[in-house]
Amino acid sequence: GHVPTYSAHNSRLMLVCGGEALIDFFPGDHAGAWTAMAAGSPVNTAIAAARLETSTAFLGSVGRDRFGDQLALHLEQSNVVTTSLHRSDAPTALAIVEPGEALREPGFTIHTVDTAAALAPPPLPNETTVLHLSGSVSMVLETCADAWVELLMSAHQAGVLVSFDPNFRPAVVGDQMAAASLMDRCLDYVDIVKVSRADLAWLAGGMDPEAIAKSWLNRHPAAIILTQAEAGSTVFTERFEASASAEPVQVVDTVGAGDTFTAGVLATMIEAGVTSRPALDACDRDTWISAIDLGARAAAITCSRRGANPPTRAELN
Repeated sequence: GHVPTYSAHNSRLMLVCGGEALIDFFPGDHAGAWTAMAAGSPVNTAIAAARLETSTAFLGSVGRDRFGDQLALHLEQSNVVTTSLHRSDAPTALAIVEPGEALREPGFTIHTVDTAAALAPPPLPNETTVLHLSGSVSMVLETCADAWVELLMSAHQAGVLVSFDPNFRPAVVGDQMAAASLMDRCLDYVDIVKVSRADLAWLAGGMDPEAIAKSWLNRHPAAIILTQAEAGSTVFTERFEASASAEPVQVVDTVGAGDTFTAGVLATMIEAGVTSRPALDACDRDTWISAIDLGARAAAITCSRRGANPPTRAELN
């Protein structure tokens, strides 16, 4: 893959997406056949952001195996910088996907024990401006969760703008208590939280999901983005609420849709110069609406295609 060359004014690495890189096995076209796709929530987010022309790197670990090669190539083909993609002796993590019917969430069986996804993160590149982490796998595995939270803390202390999508997989994180406790630790260091209504309802365990999301604004975050599939999305800040409707779309599957939405939001924010906490605090309603609107349009295109295949900037226009 060719390495992207950045012009002098864009020498900063704007976005680093960190977490697990894995291979998803989807049922193939005939009995007993499987299709192996490069995957992982932060991998999808990195690719979606890079396709929207944001200078983006992936931070995480894969094996020195064919699946690791597949993931590295997948990232490089979309111009994602892979200098923080660690190649380990541990094998690449795998997931078996049982696709949901149309709008249902797909089911996952994730194999992570003793894999590269269970390792502590590589160090954060010095030139990082915005860090996005997903709570789907690596952040919640006992072997490495503390190390990922430490990465979050060090990014926060270095003045990096931190975005977080809890993206909890009950099969990986375990019970609500474990998820709530991880969320509680992260809320001291993250600036933007993007959470799906499904994840939030599961986390809320019977309490009012929206009230919980708003309560997070009493901690460190400046903005909470709540996505609700076909019902659109809403951003809550101290000063206002803003909503955008979802794009009507013929859904093939929803794999990677949430990750694409996140990338669209972050790409818009970065383009608008919202790359520090003061800029985020001052960010106006119109900028937020354009961010969640672009996220929704990008996610709709991902939903219209099989697997996580986010659009390029040209496809959006």
